[in-house]
Amino acid sequence: MTAQITRSIAQRAQGGENSLFDTAEGVIKWVDDFKAAVQQAITDTQRVEEANRMGRS
Repeated sequence: MTAQITRSIAQRAQGGENSLFDTAEGVIKWVDDFKAAVQQAITDTQRVEEANRMGRS
């Protein structure tokens, strides 16, 4: 690694706009949002399946 690359990485790691911290926070938020969407899909599917079971009884 060159000194310039090392300085660049150190600068991004310190925080602020486009920092590694911001990137990590963005990924965490995306994962949380994805998990919520999957859970909602599971809940919706269970509700439809239950409604179908009750309709067939």
